[in-house]
Amino acid sequence: MATGPDLAERTPRSFRIDEELSQILHSPTFQGSKQCQALLKYLVEKSLGGHEGDSSLKERTIGIEVFGRRHDYSTSDDAIVRARVGEVRKRLAQYYLSPEGKVSTIQIAIPHGTYRPTFAFRLEKDGESKDPAVKDPPVKDQPQAEPSHAADEFPEPVAAASVSRLRRPARWREWGIAAVAACAIVTVAWIGISKWTKSELSLFWAPFLESTKPVVIYMGTAELYVPAATSTEKSLSLLSPSELKQPMTEWPLAPLVEGRVLNSNDFLIDGRDFVGVGDIAAVVNVAAYLSAHHRNLNLRSGPNLPFEDLRGSPVILIGAGSNYWTLDIARDLPFFVDRGLRIHERDGQGRIWTTPLWSDHTIAEDYAIVARLLDSKTGAPVVILAGITMCGNRAAGEFLTDPVQLKKLGSIQRRAFEHKNIEIVLHTTLSNCTPTSMDVVAQRYW
Repeated sequence: MATGPDLAERTPRSFRIDEELSQILHSPTFQGSKQCQALLKYLVEKSLGGHEGDSSLKERTIGIEVFGRRHDYSTSDDAIVRARVGEVRKRLAQYYLSPEGKVSTIQIAIPHGTYRPTFAFRLEKDGESKDPAVKDPPVKDQPQAEPSHAADEFPEPVAAASVSRLRRPARWREWGIAAVAACAIVTVAWIGISKWTKSELSLFWAPFLESTKPVVIYMGTAELYVPAATSTEKSLSLLSPSELKQPMTEWPLAPLVEGRVLNSNDFLIDGRDFVGVGDIAAVVNVAAYLSAHHRNLNLRSGPNLPFEDLRGSPVILIGAGSNYWTLDIARDLPFFVDRGLRIHERDGQGRIWTTPLWSDHTIAEDYAIVARLLDSKTGAPVVILAGITMCGNRAAGEFLTDPVQLKKLGSIQRRAFEHKNIEIVLHTTLSNCTPTSMDVVAQRYW
């Protein structure tokens, strides 16, 4: 028969811990948080396994294996493990104060200063233990079994031999419940304070930072009119043979002459991957912020991105008219881009925001939609940065990654940041397509 540490660890006691873990994970206290369920299950299973030592219960290892962080992520910058372990401690305390937790014969706890759970086995009120490993006091001179590794790690209560000794566990249970309640109060207060002190920037991006899946950043592409080959040949024919041999200083585009009539043969529609400078600037800002928080990114562009590539992953959509998925997902939002290239308010005052062009076709201001959807059709969080022009896209990217700018959303309730969809209309003044100021002119959350 096979023997050894692995067999010794699967004692009746460890099976009972598995049963208790299952009851905890399916309790109302834990069903509301998939991350807390996954973390507690991981910690208990690794602790029961034991053969990997403490290496699997280090903060970095937990961050990688449970929360999908990269192997080189900095635990000092990313406190996801410490924050979630604190929340698990709070939920465990709440569970053992609930009716189903009070009758449990096993108590799972995670002491402060460690990620290794402890397991306390309780005696029944009549002095009998449900733990098969706890027996009646042995007969004198009867040979004793050697203690197992599991017994060393999870010290078991000693069976009582008299009524007076039976009263001690009851008192210890009362003290233990009081201690757990005190810890729960402190933990709840600490979590409340930590949430209240979180910045608007952290609250806005929390669904993306907490997800274990790579973040998809998708830029749409624009179609352009480009000179046909015949137009380029005409421009080159104006140069002498010696001039043609010189290094290029500019694209050989013939100047438009007043009175010249252009037709469809002079231009072609180029549908290749043209991305505006403002779109790229927005991607750089967002990608830099997420990378600093050790999130894996999947950058996509092109006109034919299938929906399956978006399903189930956090998604950031850049651009309005050039991005099909922005128009599709945002069409039913309180603020949307209409066919007149304007931002339109669906209900309320029915306001409309448009970008005026100067006589030289430059713009001095722009508007953009910024939205965060928690319940999008993709099945995962979606952020939309959709300017009327690419300059608005650039402004939206700077706004969403600047903690000072996001303080302008301070009027939104903090609970809305955590649990609701948010959409705003952003106004920006520009200098050569560079944002010089930004203001929120409308906002909704639901």
